[in-house]
Amino acid sequence: MTRGSESRLDAAKFKVIAAMEQRLPACAKDQWAEPGEGRDWSAYVPRSGT
Repeated sequence: MTRGSESRLDAAKFKVIAAMEQRLPACAKDQWAEPGEGRDWSAYVPRSGT
């Protein structure tokens, strides 16, 4: 499989996952409310160095 086809496959998978998340009672986008919806970028920076 080429890199381009892998990218297209990954994009298709995420599109399907996003559509499924819209049907869940507690939508996955709600998980961003607790950590401030990504406004504080330092909360998402790896701290272990790996």
